[in-house]
Amino acid sequence: VILSSYFISIGVAHHYQHKAYKLAATNRFENAHQAFRIAQILAPRVDSAYYADADLLRKSALLLADRPELAQRLLEDAKILLYRAEELNPLRAQTAYIRGMVLQQASPEAQTDIIDAYQTALKRNPRFIPARLAMARYLIEHDNHDYAFQLLQDGLAYSYRQISPAYLQLLKMNSTAAKRMGYDELANHISGLQSQYRQDYATMLSEKRRNKIVNPY
Repeated sequence: VILSSYFISIGVAHHYQHKAYKLAATNRFENAHQAFRIAQILAPRVDSAYYADADLLRKSALLLADRPELAQRLLEDAKILLYRAEELNPLRAQTAYIRGMVLQQASPEAQTDIIDAYQTALKRNPRFIPARLAMARYLIEHDNHDYAFQLLQDGLAYSYRQISPAYLQLLKMNSTAAKRMGYDELANHISGLQSQYRQDYATMLSEKRRNKIVNPY
């Protein structure tokens, strides 16, 4: 009975988490947050419901530019959720990545902490492209083009299981960075790869139309 109750709770929690992703995809953030909270109650030791909810609060804060105090409260709540997620799984790259995004919004001047969060994410999983892209953008915004270029180039050294929008973005940013650094031949080569992989991705996507919702994490 105990085991059955446990697995039923996990299954229902998964249902609510998947429902939250669907709601978030249609910008129903408040309903998505409620669904994540239910998932956290039903499966309190599953870290994904916490870091996904933290990211949802971060996105909600972006919509509250006219209410900075409320936006800041949401970001503080997001930090608490990330702390809980890291307690449950200290090796998850997504948690450190989302922490970097939250810090960028809450304390954009805290460069050391922001870069450290992204570096931690990449140390945990160097193939986690969203963290690589976010860190590169942040470095470019702060005129650290050399480090950003090296970071982007390092990302191409890894093999990836499948083509994704993030990988296409990695190629695009690599091409742009190479051109900025004066490596025109490299930029053209990467641009050609980007065109080829974009076509391959479109083909792959057409074969998977039935999967309308994809876990963004």
